[in-house]
Amino acid sequence: VLAAQGDKMSGWEMSAKEGFLIFGVRRVRDLYTLKSVPLPPPPFKICVELSFDGVASIRINDLSVSSEYWGPFISNPPGELMVGSSKSGILREKDIFDFEGILGPVSVEVIGK
Repeated sequence: VLAAQGDKMSGWEMSAKEGFLIFGVRRVRDLYTLKSVPLPPPPFKICVELSFDGVASIRINDLSVSSEYWGPFISNPPGELMVGSSKSGILREKDIFDFEGILGPVSVEVIGK
């Protein structure tokens, strides 16, 4: 787990697994997931976005590699933003672990109403 916010009912999680980036969003128990192309050798820059109009996207080194329309989300998830771990288990993956390594630099931009 690289970053997460929310709980098992509502939230998001960004994880790396088997060489892919996975962005998962849970709202009212429904789970939406988006998987990237294979990650390049490090260092690389990753960005996940869920726009106001409901499009989820993943960019690697500023290139769009995956996107999908999930519909607009009308509220922010509860709880604190966690970097490097997730107490919420949004993706409910038994083999997803807290990140061990070096993350940096990390920037988070949360825009909401």
